[in-house]
Amino acid sequence: MMERSFWKSGVANVGGIMNRVGFSPIRRLSKAIGGWWQNLWTKGVLILVLMSFFLGRAEILGEISPFAVAYYAVILRFRQTAARKVMLALVVGYIAANGVFSRWPVILGMLVLYRLIYRLLAKNKVLDLGTIPLAVFLVDTAVRFAYAAIHGDMSRYSMLMGLVEGFLATVLTMIFIQSIPVFTFQRGVKELRNEEIICLVILMASVLTGFTGLTFGSVSLVNIFSRYLIMLFSLIGGAGVGAGVGVVTGIILSMSSLTAVTQIGLLAFSGCLEDFCVTRRNWESDSVSCRERRFLPYM
Repeated sequence: MMERSFWKSGVANVGGIMNRVGFSPIRRLSKAIGGWWQNLWTKGVLILVLMSFFLGRAEILGEISPFAVAYYAVILRFRQTAARKVMLALVVGYIAANGVFSRWPVILGMLVLYRLIYRLLAKNKVLDLGTIPLAVFLVDTAVRFAYAAIHGDMSRYSMLMGLVEGFLATVLTMIFIQSIPVFTFQRGVKELRNEEIICLVILMASVLTGFTGLTFGSVSLVNIFSRYLIMLFSLIGGAGVGAGVGVVTGIILSMSSLTAVTQIGLLAFSGCLEDFCVTRRNWESDSVSCRERRFLPYM
C-alpha cells in the first residue's frame, strides 16, 4: 500500500511539473489547431479561404490592391466565424505574390482597422449594409494616405492612387455583398437575378486575377480557369451569358495585366461558340428522336 501510494504521488508530482514546465499550453495549442482545422472543413469555409488567398494575390496594375479589404468586410458581415481565417489567407496570399519585404503590413493594417471600426459600429448599433462600403472607403483611403505620409511621398499621384483604390474597394464591396451569400449558403436555393449573376461573374473574375503569374509548366493557369469559367456559364445561361462573362472576365483580367486586353474579344467569342456546341448537340438529339418516331410505325 505504501509503495502504491508512493507511485501515485510520484506520478501526480510529475504531471504537475509537466504542466508547470509548459506541456499544458502545448496540449491546449494542439487542441486549438485541431479545432481550427476541423472548422475549416465546415460548410463553405474552405471555399471562402481559398478565394481569399487568391484575392490577396490579386492586384491592379501592380500597385492597387482593393480586393482584400472589400472581401474581408463582406465576410465579416455574412460569415463572422470565418473572418480570422480569411484575414490570414489574405495576408498570406499577398506575401506569396509580393514577398516578405513588400507592403503587406499595409494590408494587415487595413484589415485590423476595419475590424475595430466594425466592432465600434456594431456596438453602437449603427451597422447596416449601407454603412459597410463607406467604412471600407474611409479605412482604405486613410491607411493608404498614412503609408504615403510615413514614406514621405505626399505627391498628387500617390494621393490620387489612394482615392482610386478607396473608390474601387467601395465598388467591390457593393458587388461582393450581392455575390458572397451564394457561397455562404445564406440565400437558399433561389434563381439568381441578372445583377446577382453579373456580381458573381465579377467576383470569380477577381479571384482569377489572383492566378496571374501562376504556371503549370509552360501553361498559364489563369488562361485555363478563365476558359472553364466561361464554359460553365455558357452551358448554364446560353450564348448571351457566355459572351457577357467572356467580356467581363477579359476586362477584369486586363486590369491586372495589359497583355490580356487582346483576349477580351477572344473570350467573348469563345462563350458564344460553347453555346453553339451545346445547341448542336441538342439538334442531334432532336434529329435522332425524329428518326425514331418516323420508323416507329414500321416496327
